Amino acid sequence: MIFYAISTGVISNTTSLDNYIHVAHAKKICSKINLDQKIKELNRVLDAHSQCLIQLQQQLLENQQDIDTLRSCIQDTQHCIQSMRNTNNTIENYEKICEKSRSNTNVINKKQQFLNNIEDADYKLAVSLVLEKKQYDRAIQTFQDFIKNYPQSNYQPNAHYWLGQLYYNQNDKNNASYHFALVVKNYPKSSKAPDALLKIGIIMQETNQIDKSKTIYKQLGKLYPNSNAAKHAQKQLTYLKNK
Repeated sequence: MIFYAISTGVISNTTSLDNYIHVAHAKKICSKINLDQKIKELNRVLDAHSQCLIQLQQQLLENQQDIDTLRSCIQDTQHCIQSMRNTNNTIENYEKICEKSRSNTNVINKKQQFLNNIEDADYKLAVSLVLEKKQYDRAIQTFQDFIKNYPQSNYQPNAHYWLGQLYYNQNDKNNASYHFALVVKNYPKSSKAPDALLKIGIIMQETNQIDKSKTIYKQLGKLYPNSNAAKHAQKQLTYLKNK
């Protein structure tokens, strides 16, 4: 370049050459400075990009954690839904069982009602043989069949009392006492118990077992003090005392 400048007459002396060298050197320095600045700028850009990449990686990591958390929540929700479905199935099955049980209960109730109706009819038949048809022997047999066929019936004390009264009317005082005693022994809370005990006392009195009859009358007054039978027993005691 210097040769070119000399040959072309641009630089005419040594001073001018020195100046030119200085200028060229300055330009070279400037060029180097500019290059260093560009390198520094590029490094800043690279650093910025690196920082941005780090932030993106951190964000991706956080997003992945959020995704994992969301996935876990979804799984928990699905499990809850399945549990609810299972619970609903259990409830439905339970309701079906209850419905079947209610249906069976209805059948049993209807059957029991049917049996109760038959029981009522048989008892009323036996009573009608006494009160309406006056067929006492047949009534005795009917009451005996009733006692045998319906051992748990609420009519048991009444049936025994009827038998006691029928046997008493036939002057069969042994069988009469037997059935009256069953009422007192097995059904002491029955409305027939006071009258049955009174009947036993009367039979004892009629068979000249006076001491036993007095004991029974006194027992009747203690066990059933507010009953009409107790009042009648007290009258019998007074009669026997004054006799």
